[in-house]
Amino acid sequence: ASEKVLWHSDCYNDDIPYWDYGAFKLYAKNKQINVGDNIPLLNIPYTLTNNDMRFLLPNGFVTGDQFFAFCRDAFDQLLKEGGKMMSIGLHPRIMGHPGRFAGLSKFL
Repeated sequence: ASEKVLWHSDCYNDDIPYWDYGAFKLYAKNKQINVGDNIPLLNIPYTLTNNDMRFLLPNGFVTGDQFFAFCRDAFDQLLKEGGKMMSIGLHPRIMGHPGRFAGLSKFL
């Protein structure tokens, strides 16, 4: 049996993924999906803090080492809290520069 899973990564309201059964009807209506299917919607958190977009902000990251240190500190804190999901927003046109990518490589 094949099951459908709808998901999106546009939510900023939580740190861990969660299922939302009530939002499906609204989401389905906008995406022209059969509302009768009642497929749960998986909300995957998106972060603006652990995100390479901060290289483009005036007070954001300047070096790959700053990105590495920030992600490392976030990871260490989440681990202290019992281990949670950590997402990192990445965009090829931003992180793809060698000096920036070095920070990501170091983190991974």
